[in-house]
Amino acid sequence: MREELIALLKELEEKDLEERAKGLPTSVRMRSITPDVGLFLNIMAKTSKAVNLLEIGTSTGYSTIWLALAAKENNGKITTLENDSRKVKMATEHIRRANLEDIVTIIEGDAKATIKSFDQEFDFVFIDAEKEDYIEYFDLVFPKLKVGGIIIADNVVSHSDSLKVYVDYVRANQNTQSVLIPVGRGEELTLKIR
Repeated sequence: MREELIALLKELEEKDLEERAKGLPTSVRMRSITPDVGLFLNIMAKTSKAVNLLEIGTSTGYSTIWLALAAKENNGKITTLENDSRKVKMATEHIRRANLEDIVTIIEGDAKATIKSFDQEFDFVFIDAEKEDYIEYFDLVFPKLKVGGIIIADNVVSHSDSLKVYVDYVRANQNTQSVLIPVGRGEELTLKIR
């Protein structure tokens, strides 16, 4: 990994920690994944040979960079969805600084409407958005996920009260295998088996 890219990731990690330490409300802070989750996503995308990735919840682009690096190695692309125009602006700048503009497409607006409009198939989906919408995102994206594709949902441990229903839902689906990966704030990894 290039030194300037490592420096950018460190800068974003420190800013996220600083905002959390200050107790800023979630509506204004970065809300980034942890570095170990970034590496986990990168490894999973690379080992699954994902070429058409979808991220639901860009925030300021930290997780997008990790996923885009894997997509680039796989000769793929990532589409990332974000509703907050301020965060879209920050993410666009971070992705430009990472020199990944040719790999990443940021779509601003309502993710649910955007997903409904897609006609392509995805190999890999990362969900890190408003927790009460996880099941709806899953239902919208699952028919567009290829067999053998992966959905990873963030925060299933840190928000276990609100996301237990999501975990139970995906594990009850006869077309999936799903398991908790205890990195970061907890990742539910769901494989589409048919």
